[in-house]
Amino acid sequence: MLCFVGLLILAILALVSARYRPLAREALDCVFRRVTLRRCTTGLDKRLKAMVTGRLVASHPGAARFLHRHLEAVAWLVVVLVVGSTANLGYGLYNYYRYGNCQGSTGTGFCVFDPSGMQSRGSGLVTGHRGEAVKPGDGGNPALGPAGARLTIIEFGSYTCPYTRASEPVVREIVRQHADEVRLVFRHFPLDGMDTLGAGAATACDDSSSGPPRRPAAPAGAPDAHAGATRAAVAAGCAGVQGRFWEYHQRLAATPDAIVTRGGLVELGRGLGVDEAAFARCLEDPAMRARVRRDFEDGVAAGINETPTFFIDGSAVVAPSPKELGDAVDRALGAQRR
Repeated sequence: MLCFVGLLILAILALVSARYRPLAREALDCVFRRVTLRRCTTGLDKRLKAMVTGRLVASHPGAARFLHRHLEAVAWLVVVLVVGSTANLGYGLYNYYRYGNCQGSTGTGFCVFDPSGMQSRGSGLVTGHRGEAVKPGDGGNPALGPAGARLTIIEFGSYTCPYTRASEPVVREIVRQHADEVRLVFRHFPLDGMDTLGAGAATACDDSSSGPPRRPAAPAGAPDAHAGATRAAVAAGCAGVQGRFWEYHQRLAATPDAIVTRGGLVELGRGLGVDEAAFARCLEDPAMRARVRRDFEDGVAAGINETPTFFIDGSAVVAPSPKELGDAVDRALGAQRR
C-alpha cells in the first residue's frame, strides 16, 4: 500500500515538477506488480518509509517510531479513505444527474456537495416498492397553464409536508415566468401512505419555527407526523370538482393547521364559492378517495418515496432547492426549443 499512496502523491507532484516523474513511474511499476500479485523489486516502498520517518526523527521521535512500525496500516487507511471519497463523489454526481439533488431518491443523508443538507430537502415515506419505475402521466388531474404547453411539470406532493408547501410559491413563479410554455399538474402522494403503513414508517418533518425543518426518523410507535394527509388530498379533489382546485390547493399550502380536522377543511373552502353541503358530502365519497389512491399508487410505481418530487420532461427531480428546480425547467425548455 505504500507504493499506492506514493503513486497518488508522486503523480500530483510530477505534474508540477519533472524531478518527480521518474519516481512516479517507479511507483506505477511497483503498484502494477503488487496488483498482479508480484513483489515490488525496486525497493521504493522501503525508501518511502525511510523518507517519511527520517524527516520526523529529529523533531518528533515518538511519531517517527510509531510510523516506522505502523506505516503500512496508515497507508491502508489512506487508501480506504481515497476509495470511499471517490465512491461518494461518484454517487453524488449520479444523484445530481438522476434525481436533481445530492442525496438521491431519499433526499437525506450526507452529500459531498451539500454536507449541511440545506439545499435539497423533502419528506420521505417507506413504500416497499421493488418493481421497475414507470414514468407517470398527469392522471387527468387539474392543470395550471396552457394545454398545448411545451413542457408539463408533474408534481407529487403531500399537504402535510412543509417542503411541499414551501415549494408552492416557487413553482407558481416558474409557471408565471414561462406562462406560454409550462403546464403544471399536481398529483397527490399523501405521506400517511393512504393509511396502509404502520406508525413509524414515515420519516417525520420537524416544522418548528425556530429553525429550518429537519427529517428525523419517527421511532416505532410514535404518532404519525403526517396524519390527515389523505384527508387533505381528498378535500382538494372535492374543491376541484367544483372548479376551485388551485385556490383551495393554495389555502391548504398556506394553512396546514386546517388539515387537522374535517371542520377545518370545510372552513377552508368558505369564500371560494364552494357549495359547502356538496363539499362535505364529497369528503366522505369513496370515489374521491379512490382518485387520491390512484395518484398515490402511480407515484409508488414511479419509484417515489420523497415529497415533493417533480417529473420534468420525464426526469425525476427530488426535493430540489429553488435554484435546482429552476435550472431543471430551463434545461428542459432549452431541449424542447431545439
